[in-house]
Amino acid sequence: METATEESHRDAPSPLRRELDFKDIFFLSLGGQAPFLSMLTYVTAVFTFSGSFSPIVMVVATGIVFVNGVVVYKLSTKYSSAGGYYTYAVHSLSKTLGLETGWIYLFYSVLYGAAYVAGSAFIVNFVLGVPTWIAISIPLIPSTIFLVMGVKPSTRYAIVAAAMELAVLVGIAIFALKLANFAFYVPDHPPTSPMLWLAILFGTGVPTGYGSITPVSGEVKNAKRTVGKAALAVILTGGLLMSLDAYGIADVAMRTGSLSSILASKIPIFEVLGRVLGPLTIPLLLFVAINDGVLATLAFMTASSRTMFAMGWDRTLPSFLGKVNGNKPLNAILVTIMVFAAVVVPSAFLLGPYGAFLALGAAAGLGGLTVHLSANFSLLRISTKRIEKRKVEMAVALAAVAVTAVTLGFSLTSTERVLADTFLGWVIGGFLYGETLRMRRKEEIKGEGGEIRRTNVSRNKNLGSKQRL
Repeated sequence: METATEESHRDAPSPLRRELDFKDIFFLSLGGQAPFLSMLTYVTAVFTFSGSFSPIVMVVATGIVFVNGVVVYKLSTKYSSAGGYYTYAVHSLSKTLGLETGWIYLFYSVLYGAAYVAGSAFIVNFVLGVPTWIAISIPLIPSTIFLVMGVKPSTRYAIVAAAMELAVLVGIAIFALKLANFAFYVPDHPPTSPMLWLAILFGTGVPTGYGSITPVSGEVKNAKRTVGKAALAVILTGGLLMSLDAYGIADVAMRTGSLSSILASKIPIFEVLGRVLGPLTIPLLLFVAINDGVLATLAFMTASSRTMFAMGWDRTLPSFLGKVNGNKPLNAILVTIMVFAAVVVPSAFLLGPYGAFLALGAAAGLGGLTVHLSANFSLLRISTKRIEKRKVEMAVALAAVAVTAVTLGFSLTSTERVLADTFLGWVIGGFLYGETLRMRRKEEIKGEGGEIRRTNVSRNKNLGSKQRL
């Protein structure tokens, strides 16, 4: 049995039309992973920090993400409106923690999507040598066009593009293992602790595309059944396939005795792909990097805009963000586009595309872990209401809290100080904003109460005068 709050919220009608099914959100979320671009960027970072131990790091990272995915699966069966993690926290924890969760989710989703713009721009710049502003525009402009067109056209594009990428990644894994003559190695040389935790942090960035699913729940048919299943399917598909590719790439590098030179390369994965794919490498690399840049940016732009919309709808953020125009949260969409551009353009010019990717990706990873920690506590809070009937949910929530908290703690201490401070500053800013909002609303309520009391006094005086007459 559910609480009254859960029940009433589940039955609340969505202000947006429900038109997406399992296939739509699975491929939209898989696009949020940007599988091939993740291999060239996040897995490159994993290789940089952990070398031949990378396949194990990817499996561990996938396991961490999967535990959090189970939490999302459980929560998605209880809440089906737009907003995702923000909605979970508002109705499971408190409005204050809901605001903070939504605030941090926006940090995560904007920076995560912007990191993929930078990553795609880096590949385009590296291969073609075009100026940075052109390289940034190539993934960013199509993403904004699809976002304005609406969620259904976006998912149609995602289905075709992501399916093609899955086929390419499976082919790469098979070809890599074939080049190694199917001679397997044991990844038994882990790096030092700080490097290992940084590798895991970047590894968790690969299968977290499912984080873009929950904010669009308000546009999904039968969301309570569909969203959670899609999230788990995406985590396992992307995470395990990327682990297999990482193993195949490391295997080829070790069998050819080129692991050290490859790790010293600017793009380690690119060097191996050149051996695996030959003359097809550059055209395929360009196509998939651009395609993934569009897919991932689109997925997280959609998630950011729907979170802004939900917070505007609840008046947690300015109410104009909660307006619906033609079944689209157009105001939230336009603000999202401006925020993405404001983040990625200066970052890419100041740090270079790859430096921007690393900085934005690491900061986004901290935000993502914190958001999932909030979701874990949301499930834990719900589970404590009926412990006897929700022992499994409580066990999952406790395990997720422990794993995520440890990962976040080590990641904070391993990440560059400026990035950790930026993230913590954003968190503090969210609390200050929430406290200001709470005080303002308290004053409004107090003012309304005073007006009511003055009206009642006036009415009583008038009534007394009439009675004397």
